[in-house]
Amino acid sequence: MGINDFSYCRETLGLYEDIDFTALINGSSYNEPTTTCEAYAIMLHKITNRYPDAEVYCFTLPAKKNFVGNEEAVYVRYNSSLKKLADHFGCISVDTYHDSGIIRDKKTNEMYLADGVHPN
Repeated sequence: MGINDFSYCRETLGLYEDIDFTALINGSSYNEPTTTCEAYAIMLHKITNRYPDAEVYCFTLPAKKNFVGNEEAVYVRYNSSLKKLADHFGCISVDTYHDSGIIRDKKTNEMYLADGVHPN
């Protein structure tokens, strides 16, 4: 979860810091999320509660070849929120943006990304 949300819902991504977890998650019931980060929080809450012994891995979005305007800054903030959400729910965070070797150039993007954004 994350690539398509960034591509098509940028104005409603939200940030980890803006989530009111008490209002969003009421035991095993949930209020309607208004941002992607809230939906991600609900998803992680459901997974970690349903499978308490599972190791859950959350990946940040990898670097993509082209950014327009301030898009990269939004991308970095969104990745930061994904990592904070993983940490919040005790999941393992994998930083593909900084640590995967996928960088913003044609060669590595074509080698590691199926379509410019999705890892192959």
